[in-house]
Amino acid sequence: RSTLFPYTTLFRSRRLRARRGIAVEHAARPGRLAFYVLSLAWLTSLFHEYEQGGAYYTFIIGFGVLAALDAFGPALARRLGARAVEAIDLLCMNACVLFVGLELSLRVVAAFTHSPLFAQTSTDARGWLAANKLRPGTTFDNSPVNARGFLDDEFVKNQGCLVAAVGDSFTVGVVPHEFHFTTVAERLLHCPIDAIGVPAVGPEEYLLLERDEALPLAPDVVLVDLFVGNDIVDNLRGRDHFRGAMRRWLDRHDMLVYELPRRLAILARERRHLHDTASGSMTAQHEPPQSRDQLLRALPWLGDPSREQSGMSHAAYLAMETRHAREICGGGDEPYYRRFWEILDEMRAAAAPHKLAVLVIPDELQVEDPVWAEVSAAAGVPLDRDRAQRILAAGLADRGIPALDLLPILRAQPVGSDGMRHLFHRDDSHLNARGNAVAGEALAPFLRPLVPAR
Repeated sequence: RSTLFPYTTLFRSRRLRARRGIAVEHAARPGRLAFYVLSLAWLTSLFHEYEQGGAYYTFIIGFGVLAALDAFGPALARRLGARAVEAIDLLCMNACVLFVGLELSLRVVAAFTHSPLFAQTSTDARGWLAANKLRPGTTFDNSPVNARGFLDDEFVKNQGCLVAAVGDSFTVGVVPHEFHFTTVAERLLHCPIDAIGVPAVGPEEYLLLERDEALPLAPDVVLVDLFVGNDIVDNLRGRDHFRGAMRRWLDRHDMLVYELPRRLAILARERRHLHDTASGSMTAQHEPPQSRDQLLRALPWLGDPSREQSGMSHAAYLAMETRHAREICGGGDEPYYRRFWEILDEMRAAAAPHKLAVLVIPDELQVEDPVWAEVSAAAGVPLDRDRAQRILAAGLADRGIPALDLLPILRAQPVGSDGMRHLFHRDDSHLNARGNAVAGEALAPFLRPLVPAR
């Protein structure tokens, strides 16, 4: 028997040993106590956002509790009595086994299930793509998904002129494809632009999309649709080379016992929202109308942004934008930029001898002054609104990669009486139909010198 935790000496009376001595001795074993303390320390990660220093402190405190139990446990157990010790033992064992067992079981399921419900930020890029890719043959935002799982017409190998645009939900588009910026630019350019987009992905996945989907089409240009709001920091987390194993286990957004119920609640809420607003919802899954006029009649917000439904509560949207602001307008993101440039260099090498170009899409907080005012007040740290664009412009110029920055173009649009330009969906950082039109009209002349003359 171990002498590190001498709790069993507390229960030597014949009466206790005869009635419940075995159970209490079992509860006091050092391995069992260590399991309780460390499991409960891990459990506390569910109740706060991850910070590396905070994670260290949590476990330092946990080991401190173990040391305190070693020193003062016998006296405490004597005061509590055997019945109380047994009750605490039962409660701790149930809580710890339920939490640890459930989390480990869900991670086993996640390892064999390509579903967004089980995806983690630590999931590798290929698994993340598989979990978030659209399902061929379905309808998304009133537009059909093609056989490759992308929101566009069926892809055809280059027949004289082709641009392949890779990106996340901005490339998918939160508008019918008829109103998407690639379609707008395609009409003006008279050159096909294939939209190869997958929601909730980032540069790690863009590299795979380029290699597996874009390059087999032999495009003249691979266009990276880079959303400044989360592509540099947020969407590199967990699939980069510097996040570390600790965060994969202690960040609650990587813990499925936290994320799975949250995602199911969001899904239930969105389904209720779709049911209540199906006649004008951005994501209503009915048979898509065939003409532009039919779309405008069915979805009046396409022509009038004031009729849009909110994408989320304003408080939730403000919290998301404030996080984006700290990440892209603050500091401390140098490791993320280093990894981004590594990926972009790989993409440029893979595209050769064809061209790689970048479309830089700003966050709404950088375009709309009222949003910036709210975010600045909530951020609690100094912010530099255009910092990300300056870093990107310098790095792209050094590499000789053509780039179109939409920030000055979107800011140049007229401001309404409410101080807003109305280029993004309401309480949603994606471009609306008006914003897509502006982006597409700017994209066509940018691409014209990069593709064969038509």
